[in-house]
Amino acid sequence: MTAVPTSIIGQLQDARILVTDDDPSIRTVIQDMLESQGAVVEAAENGDETLSKLTSFTPDLLILDVMLPGESGFEIAKKAKDLHRSQGLKTAPRILMLTALSSSDALPEGMSAGADDFLSKPFRHLELLTRAAGLVRTKRTMDRLAHLLESREEFAGTIVHDLRTPLAAILMNASVLSRLTPAEDAPIVEDITQAAREISGLLDDMLLAARAEASELIANRASTNVRSLVEGAANRASRIAGSEKLTIVTRFDAGPETEMVFPLDEKLMIRVLDNLLGNAVKYGGVPGSEVTLEAAITDEGLLISVMDQGPGVPEEWRASIFERYTRIESGGSGFGIGLAFCKSVIEAHAGRIWVEEAPSGGAAFKVLCADAATT
Repeated sequence: MTAVPTSIIGQLQDARILVTDDDPSIRTVIQDMLESQGAVVEAAENGDETLSKLTSFTPDLLILDVMLPGESGFEIAKKAKDLHRSQGLKTAPRILMLTALSSSDALPEGMSAGADDFLSKPFRHLELLTRAAGLVRTKRTMDRLAHLLESREEFAGTIVHDLRTPLAAILMNASVLSRLTPAEDAPIVEDITQAAREISGLLDDMLLAARAEASELIANRASTNVRSLVEGAANRASRIAGSEKLTIVTRFDAGPETEMVFPLDEKLMIRVLDNLLGNAVKYGGVPGSEVTLEAAITDEGLLISVMDQGPGVPEEWRASIFERYTRIESGGSGFGIGLAFCKSVIEAHAGRIWVEEAPSGGAAFKVLCADAATT
């Protein structure tokens, strides 16, 4: 056997690998090769045995022959991915397919099934070790990233929990002050209350955004009255817009007599609309101008637009603005985690969010949520 390069030595140490091939001689050769590099190897001769072993053995790498008796390696790869999701594991095993087919025949179906790499039979021992080591490195990197995301979510949860107690005290005392304060000083107390509520909303967004990055944000959809959702958001924003001398306008693609119902997670969508309208008032508001909130149910789903008459968003920033903590350098303004949170919520609704130029020349933030029945 060809000497193993130093670059591979140690890469497979303690790696958990499941090898499936109906040829016992090939299974034995692969198992011996991998175990010689310190890997922990299980072997199976068909798809049923593979799926059975996956219930008790969690591999970093699954080496699958394409041509198996019964279900093909492609079909087993799909089922292995589904099994990983049902087990709630953070990262899926990498899959290396062994095939005697031409790459042009195997590649499309294999990639669709979830394969990460291919190796043609007959293969060279060193090539198999190299491919296996590369895929194990990828799996371990993904495991580390998943752990970091989980730790960040726990950290965000701790911050939110620790800040809620003093924040609740501020809101409670502000409520008491509102009843004791002379009328001429009431606006000051209202400002304190509003600021505390905004901080509370930001804390909620931080926690939800952390969950979204850990792929745990789920939209619990139910039939929602779109008209009430939109008008409620407009009413809340009007309180802030009034102090800025702005007007919030709502528009619908159906008359008031037409019911507008769509499957949404109403609590999450309320936060999305509050974020978008808050940004429109804060960054796109020009005294005496309008902020327009439109809703329409189309063949593609629910389309909601928030349009202002401000300076708009420069084209070069229209994609990155939905990343966390992005700031627009030209104006020095930032949208914090708000738009990143909105993006996560809309993606949980199998939709998308983007920004374009409004007819008035300002910014038009568009949200499209797909119907749950079509996803």
